[in-house]
Amino acid sequence: GGGEIAESVCLEKLKAEIPEPMFAAETENFVRDFDSRLRMQGLDLGTYFKYTGLDLDALRKQMRPQAERQVKTRLALEKIAALENIAPTDEEINAKFGFLVDAYKYGAPPHGGAGIGLDRLAMLMCGCDSLRDVTAFPKVQNASELMSEAPSYVSEEQLRELGIAIVNSEE
Repeated sequence: GGGEIAESVCLEKLKAEIPEPMFAAETENFVRDFDSRLRMQGLDLGTYFKYTGLDLDALRKQMRPQAERQVKTRLALEKIAALENIAPTDEEINAKFGFLVDAYKYGAPPHGGAGIGLDRLAMLMCGCDSLRDVTAFPKVQNASELMSEAPSYVSEEQLRELGIAIVNSEE
């Protein structure tokens, strides 16, 4: 089952199989992304270094652990997909999960996935009638979610696998 497969694809075991250039390339991607975000705010790396006392090597060193996690996670998912005979293309991954992949480039959410109802508390404190008024990416009235574009297209193969049929009824 899935549990045994996940255990057999331990991230630490992957480390020995990962060539150093993959980590270095991903670290450079993180540095480029960081530079782009700075530029969107009217700054650049030179200014950042001036105010933080860091240099390019120190920035790379800071970003290295996150880049390593990104590479290890990607390789682990590829191995699990291969063991399960799942072979999504990059286009399929981007179409279905691109918003999530992009978001996790910057690390896990600070809450670690533990929802404590802060949104409801904020709604009550602000005197709002709807969670949508205090939620960053709320679902709209038709239950779609604009950032992830959900709900989206589901392939016939996915429907068959789940035993679901779409029936057009005439009313």
